[in-house]
Amino acid sequence: ILAKQAVKSYPELANFNVIGFVEDFGTLIKKELDFTNEAANMLRFSAMFKDDEHCYIPKVFNKHTTQKLIVMEFVSGIRPDDIEALKEAGLDTQAIAENGTNIILKMILRYGFFHADPHPGNIFIRENNQVVLLDHGMTASLKPKQIQALINFIMGFSRQNPHKITKALLSLLEVTYFKDEENLEFEISEMIQKYSYVPYENMDISSLLSETFNIIVRYDGLKIPSNLFMLLKAIATIQKFAEKLNAEVSL
Repeated sequence: ILAKQAVKSYPELANFNVIGFVEDFGTLIKKELDFTNEAANMLRFSAMFKDDEHCYIPKVFNKHTTQKLIVMEFVSGIRPDDIEALKEAGLDTQAIAENGTNIILKMILRYGFFHADPHPGNIFIRENNQVVLLDHGMTASLKPKQIQALINFIMGFSRQNPHKITKALLSLLEVTYFKDEENLEFEISEMIQKYSYVPYENMDISSLLSETFNIIVRYDGLKIPSNLFMLLKAIATIQKFAEKLNAEVSL
C-alpha cells in the first residue's frame, strides 16, 4: 500500500519498479522465515559446488529441519574482514578474494542462481583459503536469457559497443520492443566514453550496472526487475569483499 502511494505521489518512481520490488521483497522475507527454503537452497548450492575445493556449503539435516528450525553442521573459521587473523593463520588474502569472486560469478553466470547477501558476516575462511558460505536464506535467480544478456552487456563494454550494450540491457529487462531505443543507445554511448581509456580488467562492473540503471529509470516503459537489483547488490558486495582484503581482482 505504501509503495503504491509513493508511486502515485512520485510518478518518476514507477520506473524503479518500486511496487514489484516491495512485493518481491515481502515474498523473500516470508521465504527467509521458512527454514525449509533455506535448507533447499543449501542443498542446491552443495550440488553446484560439490567438486569445487575452494567453496564449502555446510551440511544441512533435513530430517530435523522444520519451517521454524534449521539444523546444520557446525562450522568455524575466520571472518574475511579480519585481515590480521587471516595473515596470522598463514592464509592468502589474494587467493581468498579470487576464490570468493569466482564462486559468486560461477553462481551467476553458470547456474543463474546466487547467494544475494555475501557480506563478511555470512562467510568464513578456512584452511587452504577455502570460502565457507553461510546464511542461504536470501537468494535470487536469473533466467537463461538474462544470463546471456549479462555476458553480452559485459562484452559490449569490453568492445566499447553501445549498440551491443543497449540490446543486452533490453534483453536483461525482457523488453522486445522499445520505441526510444535510439535515444537510449545514444545515452549509453555517452556514458561509456569516460570508460574508453580504462583497461578492461580495471572496469568496475557494479558501478557500470548502477550507472546504466540510473539511465534506464529515466525512460517510461522500462522497469528494472527485482532480481537485477539483487544481482547488483551481490556483485557490489563481493567487490567490497575483495577491496577489504586489499586484493586485486577483476570482475
